Amino acid sequence: MRLFLTATFTLALYVTTSGQVLDNVYSYTENIYSPSTFFVVGEDTILTVELQNKEAVLSLIDLKNDRVISSHPAGRGPGELSTQGSKYISQIGRDSLLVWDEGLYRGMIYDKSLNYISGLKSENNAVAAVVALNNSVAVTKEMFNNKTVAKFQALNETRLTNQTYKQISTTDFQDLEKIESNPLLNQGPLIASGGKVYLGFYFSTKVFVLSPDYTVDTLATPVHLPLPTVPYKNGYAAPDQAKWPKATLSISTDQNYIYMLFSGKKFDDKIFNQISNLLMGKVADSIENANNSNTVHVYDKKTNEYIRTIELPVQAKSIFVFNNHLYALSYKDAMYHIIKYKMNLE
Repeated sequence: MRLFLTATFTLALYVTTSGQVLDNVYSYTENIYSPSTFFVVGEDTILTVELQNKEAVLSLIDLKNDRVISSHPAGRGPGELSTQGSKYISQIGRDSLLVWDEGLYRGMIYDKSLNYISGLKSENNAVAAVVALNNSVAVTKEMFNNKTVAKFQALNETRLTNQTYKQISTTDFQDLEKIESNPLLNQGPLIASGGKVYLGFYFSTKVFVLSPDYTVDTLATPVHLPLPTVPYKNGYAAPDQAKWPKATLSISTDQNYIYMLFSGKKFDDKIFNQISNLLMGKVADSIENANNSNTVHVYDKKTNEYIRTIELPVQAKSIFVFNNHLYALSYKDAMYHIIKYKMNLE
């Protein structure tokens, strides 16, 4: 049990070098343990994914009133999720949420109170990631497909069909050919927001913007980190973060802007050299810190051009922008917090 105040309200203002002001509204810690991701459903209401919590893998939390509204446990039944693999959350229709479970290779549709409505199955068992672009089209990624980065596929109520409208091939853009020798490079943020889908890579600054007319654009990023070359050696392996920095950690948008949480940090593996670090938990902290960042790049949504940088006062693993507020899943003092900031980009 945690014996400290769970929601701290402050009036602190944080000003970056670019003149951005962030008003820290509150920091919330109760019912937040080690989320892999989160999703803002409404003002002060979020979904969290906790893979280590079998009793509540998916939870709907009222931050302001400090309560769990609803949750779903691990399992294979209706509405239940796997404790393995990523979870991709997107809105489908006006009042429903699609949660695609990479561990189960299927989706679950809930209402915004997290009541289970129905399942979503794919005709292709290799589909690992799905977000709804609109009610009839989804953007998908397949596990270990070294020729295709993503597809626009037909979405038919509770079924994802094999009908493909367009695909992004590894030969379509520079650097993507490296995925052919290692499909594990094709991992990163995949979100649907404002009628478009945004696809990024953990080890590259390349971010794709996918539109309903099946066009594919890229963000004009201020930093260029290409995908690394990771040769095949007795199996596929993810890039060594001690040698190659993380790049794109998280993506979010609002009506006017696109926000990319950028890292550029490598993992300091020297911490493993001292046993005392293992005993004091410093290794766990170092791993978490390597997957968090303070830097948010902001882009104009109409032009995809970079316009400024926000430096968060507390590093974050993931961000979500909603109604002029930026919510951050932040790691501080050896625990995770949801920090809500009020923003003014004008």
